[in-house]
Amino acid sequence: MKLLKRNDLPLQPGTADIVFSICYNTDEWELINKYAKRFVKAGVKLRQTSFDTWMRFAAKRGDTESLWKIEKLRSDSMKQHTLATGFSCAKVANPFTPVFVTYCVLSFSFAQSCT
Repeated sequence: MKLLKRNDLPLQPGTADIVFSICYNTDEWELINKYAKRFVKAGVKLRQTSFDTWMRFAAKRGDTESLWKIEKLRSDSMKQHTLATGFSCAKVANPFTPVFVTYCVLSFSFAQSCT
């Protein structure tokens, strides 16, 4: 990211994929959120793989609030769910979040029936 800034290069979807996967592999939750905000603020249209990585990381941490926010961003920019986003939503299922899981499963089913 320092090289991008130093050389005044624009943020791109492919760069987000690389940064998100590095943050995921090094278990850097704070960094992935920091850089995600930068990409979103810059108006970069994130790829499905970026959202999948980000949601998988949030699910791994059990962070339902972040999953809500990521899912909102993802659904605003894309109209289809993938199997990975559906499982990320369902992975955090517990007795205290039935509405969230139901929403994710229903929207996943609806998106699949529309394709």
